[in-house]
Amino acid sequence: MNRSRTFCLALLLAGLVPAAAAAQSFEADVRPLVETSCLACHGARTVTPLDIGSLGHDLSDRDTFRAWERIYERVHDGEMPPRNARQPDPDVVETALGSLKRALTDANLAARGELRTPLRRLTRLEYAYTIADLLHVDEAVGLDLSQTLPAEADSGGFDTVAANQSMSPLHVRAYLEAADRALDAALRTGPRPDPVEHRIEYVDSQYLPFIERAEALGLGIVKKVDDAFVAFFDFGSTYTFHSGTEGFVASAPGRYRVTVDAYPYQAETPVTATVYRGKMAGVAASLDELIGVFDLEGPRAVELTPYLRPGDLIGLSVADLDVPPGAES
Repeated sequence: MNRSRTFCLALLLAGLVPAAAAAQSFEADVRPLVETSCLACHGARTVTPLDIGSLGHDLSDRDTFRAWERIYERVHDGEMPPRNARQPDPDVVETALGSLKRALTDANLAARGELRTPLRRLTRLEYAYTIADLLHVDEAVGLDLSQTLPAEADSGGFDTVAANQSMSPLHVRAYLEAADRALDAALRTGPRPDPVEHRIEYVDSQYLPFIERAEALGLGIVKKVDDAFVAFFDFGSTYTFHSGTEGFVASAPGRYRVTVDAYPYQAETPVTATVYRGKMAGVAASLDELIGVFDLEGPRAVELTPYLRPGDLIGLSVADLDVPPGAES
């Protein structure tokens, strides 16, 4: 048993020798350049932010590595020593740069080991798509689950930087809770909802005639024609052309097939129609998510398959309409 421990310790020490030797070699090779061309401006008694005299040589330390990496770049690119300063012997520079480059490369390879990149956890968006692929649930379900996870740290616009990712007890608890909800969504029990067709004919609406005839702020903005109601403004969409006023909101989560029939009315140019997913919010609807956009040059039927959650409704609107003459008065 003691012999085995001695053997293991010998292997461990043997593995440490090359790194220590590399550090000593790199330190010895850069010393002539540092002493002759660097310390005068980058020493303990200077006002520059870099003090090479107190800079360590352990390249396994991230800050030390970055400092020596920057020194290598400045000297290699000819930025240091300054051109108006006394220039070092080219052989001294070549020896220092060669040794420093090897040391930096070895330290970088040792730090990442057998990995090309550091291990990291999935981002919220990656988690959403992974859950959808693994459990064959709708992508919308995965996206809903991902929003329960802690937000990513700001990394200059990137959320896949392993060094800036954290894994706190809060993250662990959130991932466990999200996994439970994902399984609940994938392993639904009970009867499958029966297919139901809900047809809305706005020309037969019991609600829109009130909006047409009423004389109050925000009313009187639609018009009934022979086979339809016409919208002239987009701002009235939250309380006019949505399915909530016609008795339909989603009762179960899932994909719904939505068909919209529309045509431009007295328009000289194509009309842009928009379709939203939303919810009732008091007496009006909040149109939360744009799910479809299409141009109307004539009568047209468009089919969409949005994911709706219980309580969701479908809202119709228009975009970029010119104000009718005299409407502003």
